[in-house]
Amino acid sequence: MLNQPLARRARAVRWKDVAGRVGEILLALLTLFFVIFPIFWLIYTSFRSGLDVYSDRFFSTLTLDNFRTILIGQFSVVEEFFTTLLVSSATVAIGVPFGVMAAYVFARYRFRGGEALMVGIL
Repeated sequence: MLNQPLARRARAVRWKDVAGRVGEILLALLTLFFVIFPIFWLIYTSFRSGLDVYSDRFFSTLTLDNFRTILIGQFSVVEEFFTTLLVSSATVAIGVPFGVMAAYVFARYRFRGGEALMVGIL
């Protein structure tokens, strides 16, 4: 009989915990909405025609004409894409070895101002 109130207390719903958990879930969903919605809108707008982009209608006819124009049409960006790919690949090929060497120095040796320098680089 002495343990019965303790058992009831252990099984009792703690509404503060439930409200806190619901609040965490709502905050996570709100954050997810603010992260995902701009990406969705960017993709959705890329499939709309030029006039529909500036209209106030939400639903419109989806088309691939924008991609056709960019890839093989008047405003082709294929050559610029490969130039960007070359430059970014060269930057990574040069930057990664230097980054590895710098990381080794910061991990292996302790010197005055090392932490400030590491934070500055980061």
